Amino acid sequence: MRSSLGSYFLVLNIVLALFPAAALSEPLRGEVEHSETVPAAPLSMMPGAKLDEEALPKLIPGNNWIAIPNWFAGTWQFKTEKVTRMRVFVKDKAYPPVPFTLRNEFQRAHGQQKDKSGQIWDYIKVPYSYTTKVNDGYLGYERIVSVEVPICNDDEIIRKAFGPDSVVDPNSQEILLTQQKQSVNRYTKFGDDAILLDSSTKIFDIQGSPTVLKISEMVGMRVKPYEEIDEQDGRNLKELFAQFLTSNGKKDLIP
Repeated sequence: MRSSLGSYFLVLNIVLALFPAAALSEPLRGEVEHSETVPAAPLSMMPGAKLDEEALPKLIPGNNWIAIPNWFAGTWQFKTEKVTRMRVFVKDKAYPPVPFTLRNEFQRAHGQQKDKSGQIWDYIKVPYSYTTKVNDGYLGYERIVSVEVPICNDDEIIRKAFGPDSVVDPNSQEILLTQQKQSVNRYTKFGDDAILLDSSTKIFDIQGSPTVLKISEMVGMRVKPYEEIDEQDGRNLKELFAQFLTSNGKKDLIP
């Protein structure tokens, strides 16, 4: 749910091409459950094509919200991702020895509305897309088509997310690489204004076959405290939140 992680391993194949062949890391122990295969990515995300969101299936978000602890609320800045363990499914590829670090720079806001009791709620916008800054000046374009939140309490938040992503040349808008990611992201408090994001991410090729499983971590710094957001991306969140509370038998909590 990187987001999301997230979150993200967009340029691994480009980065790895710069390294000499290396011994594969030992198999992971106690890994989380991932799918064996996934559906193929949209044809309009094929490498060599120009990135054109209008040519992709429309992303129409639902109206899902989840109550979150106060330590998770606010806007978070992430900059680098440290890969600590890997399992490789494609034997003819060379990977750098772990640990290694990738640039993965993005901001993410969590918590947009408060109910009458003062509880902060996070809008789970899905499906959606966003861009990140990655290695060598490239852009990452990510489409998140599903998010689940199996755990959300005062100690930890776990989100599962899936979707295709591409590495894009910012000048020509040419798609250089497309992969698909299935991520399980665990957020924990790391200080007054810091959170730790531990991720297990399985990477699939554009056809849906697995290529690598990675374990990584990122630290997010709070750059803005919680603030109520009534409108976002053309959507009236205040109205959507009231509709959500009403449809879930919590009309008395509408602020």
